[in-house]
Amino acid sequence: VQEYRWPLDTNATDILGGLIGSPENSPEFVTDHIEGSGSLHLDGNSSIQLSTNAVLQNETFACTLSFWFKPARLQGMQILYEEGGAQNGLAVRLNGSTLQAGVVAASSLTSVSLSGITSNAWHFVTVTFEGKNGNSGLLTLHCNGLSNVNSNAPTSIPKHIDNSGFGAVNGNYAFGDGGGRFMGWIDDVHLTKGIAIAPNLDDEDGDGLTDAQELALQSDPTKWDTDGDGLSDGFEVLRAGTNPNSAQDSFNIRVV
Repeated sequence: VQEYRWPLDTNATDILGGLIGSPENSPEFVTDHIEGSGSLHLDGNSSIQLSTNAVLQNETFACTLSFWFKPARLQGMQILYEEGGAQNGLAVRLNGSTLQAGVVAASSLTSVSLSGITSNAWHFVTVTFEGKNGNSGLLTLHCNGLSNVNSNAPTSIPKHIDNSGFGAVNGNYAFGDGGGRFMGWIDDVHLTKGIAIAPNLDDEDGDGLTDAQELALQSDPTKWDTDGDGLSDGFEVLRAGTNPNSAQDSFNIRVV
């Protein structure tokens, strides 16, 4: 098992696997974030490019990819993450307000979708791929407490030496079209090669954040409103961008 993690607080350094991203067209690291102290802001022209890597490009029998994203627009194709190319690879993109994940093996694409993505709100996505010992594999997309699965995925993602990246196509990518550049924010990209781990989707208090997300944010997974300001933790994190642990922070919400 090999892990990569880009917190994207102030740079595109991978803190687990040592794979450093190269900025393209001056992306920004800003304080609007979910995890850590910052996030990556892309303006529809900038991106982070990842070069080939001996482990990243190996044949993949199972993997888990997760990250937060907040789109500033919902028009056209927008690449969030892409690894490999149009022959063999993995990609996650927005197609309008529909989130899509795809894996391609020998130029044969398997994809899965979830609709209902909204602009200017944070969304947490997890993609898992798992080969099945010579049988069809599973490609599963999780977002906002919803899941969709395609049980006709390939048995593996063959070796893919094409470049990878966040926010734009780096060369070519799994869906095989021209793609499009993402405008918005991306936070805390975590990739694990060698194992497919489904996210914990339990939401004990019904506030719109999963218990696992609340533990990461240090809010109370048993309380709908951790700080007692009358706003649910889910609303504060996903819509208002305020701290669910600070009642004082609710005064920063702008009414438009």
